[in-house]
This record gives sequence, structure tokens and C-alpha cells, in this order.
Amino acid sequence: MKRVLAGGGKWAAGVAVLLALTAPGASAGVQHLAQTVYSGRTTWYPSDTGPDACTGKNHRDSDFYVALNVRQFGDGSRACGRQLRVDYSGKSITVTVVDECATCAGSGQLDLTRGAFEVLAGNADVGAIYTTWSFTDEGDDPPPARR
Repeated sequence: MKRVLAGGGKWAAGVAVLLALTAPGASAGVQHLAQTVYSGRTTWYPSDTGPDACTGKNHRDSDFYVALNVRQFGDGSRACGRQLRVDYSGKSITVTVVDECATCAGSGQLDLTRGAFEVLAGNADVGAIYTTWSFTDEGDDPPPARR
């Protein structure tokens, strides 16, 4: 049986898909539709700053790592190893949280490795850009408070 949808089939079909995806038991990927998007000043740091807070390892400028602001890093237990999608001027990268940015006091601020920053900004000489970002996994709950 062929159905004719009033008001344009595409709109009604889209509503049907949305209802199906948000039904109990739907794919966990749908939760990304409601995921929190943060924004803030984004800077870069050189790799010669010593071992990171999460793994205790040094890394290269070309690695795609991020130091998360003090407020969202918390004690590191819910931040270390998480991946972020960072967007700027039509470009997107994925970086892994490995450290806390002690000079990034505001929520939303990031400090990227030089290589990751250059992919977004085109040049490290820019110094700072304003990005939007979100956690790529399902949970975006805040980290535990510092004591």
C-alpha cells in the first residue's frame, strides 16, 4: 500500500525517523543530538613542558592532545583519556585529554598541542582562537569538584 504524506513527504518522514530514534531502546548515538557544546578561548602549548597529568608521558608537537581548563578537568578522573571534537572556522579535529591547563580558568577554554592548533588556525603565530567543542562520547557530565 502506497501512502501519501500531506505537507511534503520529507518533513513527515523526518518526524517519523526522529520519533523512532528517540524511542526507548534506540541507538545510543542519538544522545549526541542533545550533547553539550562548549565554547571558549583556545591556545596552544609546546611539547617541552614535561610529562602530562594523565599519563605521565611526554609527547610531540604533532600529537593531537589537549589540556582541559581547570574547572572542567577537575581531579582528572572523568577527564583523562576522553576525546573532544573541536571546531573552528569550518574545520574539525579530535583530540584526547591528557592534561590540565593551569592558566585556563574559564569553563570552555582549551590548550591544544601545537600541531592540533595549527590544523585549526593555520598558524601557531595566531596565538589564540575561539572554538566550540564537545565530548565525543555519550557522557558530558561535569568532573568531580577539587578538594
